[in-house]
Amino acid sequence: MKFIAFVMLSLLLASFVTAAYAQQETRKVESITIPYTAANVDRQNPAHFSFPSQHMGDWILTIRNELVYNSENPEAKIVVRLKEEVASESYVEVAMFSAASHKFWLALANKEIGYSVLYENDNSWVEDRPVMVSYIQNDRLSVSDGMRNVADRLSIGPFILNTVEVYGKDSADAPANTFGGQLVFDVVSGNPLENPIMLIPAVLAAAAGGIVLTLIKLKKRT
Repeated sequence: MKFIAFVMLSLLLASFVTAAYAQQETRKVESITIPYTAANVDRQNPAHFSFPSQHMGDWILTIRNELVYNSENPEAKIVVRLKEEVASESYVEVAMFSAASHKFWLALANKEIGYSVLYENDNSWVEDRPVMVSYIQNDRLSVSDGMRNVADRLSIGPFILNTVEVYGKDSADAPANTFGGQLVFDVVSGNPLENPIMLIPAVLAAAAGGIVLTLIKLKKRT
């Protein structure tokens, strides 16, 4: 009986692992690295970087700021715009200033509302904590500056993450913002609740309970 129970549990586990691997085909995990030079271009001529593929539905973006800012420029910053396409007028914007202020701001832009700053404050990000941006349930945006949520489940409508637009200077003749380092963007997309592997503990517990009850009944009959 113990052998039969072991075989049944093994087959059940194998079926869920197989389903989980199949699910990974639709789940996307991608990364792009943006050099420090992108922070030294002006807003009229921003740099553009694209992920290998579009990220639709639910996605979570982690931004690691590893830039070396210009200590002689108290307004040194980098501005990042998350967009669907290069020419898109709708975007999610975050900005991170140097250690002189550690200012962080969050803004949204679209045709309906124009450009709107949702959050702006000093001492709102730190070097060793990533900025997190998530988009779930087809329209809900949340943003963390690494210490707190500055936006929580805002309804922004459909949004596909594809392109990152970056600049730092407000004018071409402004001083340099950065002298080294990089920004690293890691994104995961796809609904984690649809991943069968997450259901293994609960299903196995139920299956194991059922097997045990069956074995007890069989033992009583014998």
